[in-house]
Amino acid sequence: NKANTDFDYSGGINGDDPNYSYSLQESLIKTALDFSLFDKKWNQSISFNYLRNFRKYTDGVDAHRPTTSSDARYDGTKKKIEWLNTLRFIDSQRITLGAEAEEETAVSDYYSNSEWGPWNSFFPKSSSTTFGFFAQDQISPVKNFNSTLGVRYDKHKKFGSAVTYRIAPVYFVEETGTKIRASYGTGFKTPSLFNLFDPLYGNAGLKPEKSKGWDIGVEQFLLNRNLSFEVSYFSNLFTDLFSLDNATFKMINLSKAETKGVEIGLKYNPEGFAAYHFTYTLTNTHDKSENSPDKDLPLLRRPKDRASFSSIFFLNQQLTLGIDILYTGVRDDKDFSTYQRIQLESYTLVNMSASYKIKNMFEVFAKLHNIFDKKYEEILGYGTERQSVYTGINFSF
Repeated sequence: NKANTDFDYSGGINGDDPNYSYSLQESLIKTALDFSLFDKKWNQSISFNYLRNFRKYTDGVDAHRPTTSSDARYDGTKKKIEWLNTLRFIDSQRITLGAEAEEETAVSDYYSNSEWGPWNSFFPKSSSTTFGFFAQDQISPVKNFNSTLGVRYDKHKKFGSAVTYRIAPVYFVEETGTKIRASYGTGFKTPSLFNLFDPLYGNAGLKPEKSKGWDIGVEQFLLNRNLSFEVSYFSNLFTDLFSLDNATFKMINLSKAETKGVEIGLKYNPEGFAAYHFTYTLTNTHDKSENSPDKDLPLLRRPKDRASFSSIFFLNQQLTLGIDILYTGVRDDKDFSTYQRIQLESYTLVNMSASYKIKNMFEVFAKLHNIFDKKYEEILGYGTERQSVYTGINFSF
């Protein structure tokens, strides 16, 4: 994957920079070996992934900024090997066991020259290694009841070890066609080397992000389960949440943050030719950090209202058409010039897609993004993708 992008010096008024450019070269290799034992009751998979990410930022002297120039590079790789085991010796239980090892390496440098003189920042080649072990039990001890229990242990070279878990019971009321579900879990996320050492955005002092959350919901099935309606409530608490400092443009930790909300979903799958899906999410977010100037204010760029509608039409065995409508409500951001809070406008995007299968081996697809060429901002002062078309071919054997 290769990409070349024009950058701005900053967002907002007077942030344009005609010759500030960014280039990306990304390579991904993935291979896997799958095999089964005991009449396919024990399925195993051994996989290996390799990813290289090379980024270059170049800003030469020009008429707009005659005294400012910079050059930055980031070169990172990620290698991961995983052994996954799925055991199903009895129909009512499915056990998943696995182990993985991941190594990430990165090197970066940044050089700039301005009216304040030259400045250079160099991070020598750094690496991080994580070993993980996980187990999950999906069990249905009695009719119409099942539960998922999962636990994970991670050992990180720099940030130490952590144990996380999740429990998710589900009960189905057969007489009314009602599914009742709930879940509770914890999370642990270490910063990537890009977040730690990128010359523009990195912060070597970042701490791991921790979280805990729960949800409860009800789903009602109708019309022989072709129609379903779902409503759920969720609550999450984050410690040391990853965020971007609008003053320094560096990654930082928010000591505490919370998200709470309600999600509504509607699915309709008339037999044979179409599928429809509607979702609406109401989310309240708050920065709960004691010493933060934004204490009790909404988290930046998190919309309170978000909705989507998708439809898929199966015109025949080969041809499929799709339409997506995505709505994002107003959300807070900060003006890069004054550091005052402002409100980004809501927007609606309409996308279309089509795919055509050829002899079950080839699939030709096309996607039309933002078909009405809507202008919108996800970050104040930064443009987003306008109307665009993607095409390609998938091959399987």
